[in-house]
Amino acid sequence: GGGTGRGGRRVGGAGGGGRVGGRRRAGGQGSGGRGRVMDQSSSDVERGESGSLQLLQANRSATERLGYSPAEMLRLSLADLLFEGDRDRLEEQLAPLREAGQTEVLLEANQRRRDGTSYPVEARIQVTQSTEPELLLVISQDITERNEALEARQESREKSRFLAAMSHELRTPLNSILGFSQLLLTDRFGSLTEKQSKYVANVESSGQHLLLLINDLLDLSKVQAGKMDIAVSAVALFPVIEESAAKMSDQAESKGLRLDVGGDIEPIVLADPLRLRQILLNLLSNAIKFTDAGSVRVAASAAGQEVRLDVTDTGVGIDPEDLERMFEEFTQAKTGRSKSAQGTGLGLPISRRLAELMGGRIEVVSTVGEGTTFTLYLPAAAEDEIGKAPRRVSAGAR
Repeated sequence: GGGTGRGGRRVGGAGGGGRVGGRRRAGGQGSGGRGRVMDQSSSDVERGESGSLQLLQANRSATERLGYSPAEMLRLSLADLLFEGDRDRLEEQLAPLREAGQTEVLLEANQRRRDGTSYPVEARIQVTQSTEPELLLVISQDITERNEALEARQESREKSRFLAAMSHELRTPLNSILGFSQLLLTDRFGSLTEKQSKYVANVESSGQHLLLLINDLLDLSKVQAGKMDIAVSAVALFPVIEESAAKMSDQAESKGLRLDVGGDIEPIVLADPLRLRQILLNLLSNAIKFTDAGSVRVAASAAGQEVRLDVTDTGVGIDPEDLERMFEEFTQAKTGRSKSAQGTGLGLPISRRLAELMGGRIEVVSTVGEGTTFTLYLPAAAEDEIGKAPRRVSAGAR
């Protein structure tokens, strides 16, 4: 075994001046190959005696990959290049070649370098019947990157399942808390004192905040698991903008901010109206949260085959090194604000993924101390797409 590099192809062989499963053909190459170093550019090739798996030949790629000199390689057996547990599995895998006349087996093992480190390989071991005596040819591939990708996907699936299960479990008691809090505020069961009303209102407000977090966790788990489905259709953009701005107007007004809506077109975009509203509310909420004075403006404009929606604030701005990190889950930008002004770090990552599902994207530019502009690009709807039934799009389809 050996290799051309991570993820590359490697060809190795161990073969026989002895026996393969007791089979031996007279004549031919015996141990005359001992001491030869074959120079084959990118593949690792070793040949050896099948009984002991002693190596007889090794090319330069094999020696360099494993860290041995040519002379050292020829003092080793194939088993010496494996760890103890893998040596036992090697013997088990060779049994069909020796006893049942099978011509090929597959082995996954950890290849051992001279310095004691290792890397995982998938080795295809074949009997080469065209030689005298028969040889074992080992064609192996470094599967480090494949294993890492599989592990990452498995971890992501497990995290998504946990988030989904946890979110559902939390939502049931939370809905009860919200329901009873809202009921108490109606004075249906008697009037509350001013202090009591204030406390119940705090409970209800905190519950709503927690519900938003739970919904974000559910959305994140769906996207990561490839189970987020959206319905894309032609959507008039300005009604969604105006509705979202109206919903955020009280929050802006409470901070003394001006909330403006503008634009020079009446755009129709391809989007899921529910998810488009979710993205816009998130962008507006962030803009208002991190702006202490001035304004927040939402404006739409044409951009070729797309429609551009800018949410611009006059807030604290974002450090350049944080601009891309803001789209990572549970990541917060450095703004100098206290933690009370921070969110969960889920809104922007979810918004970006939703935008991508709708065939769009989100970009950001910012200057510390001057403000930030988040730009949502969405496909403009063609005339023949207006009035068509929504088209289902799944995160798993991307």
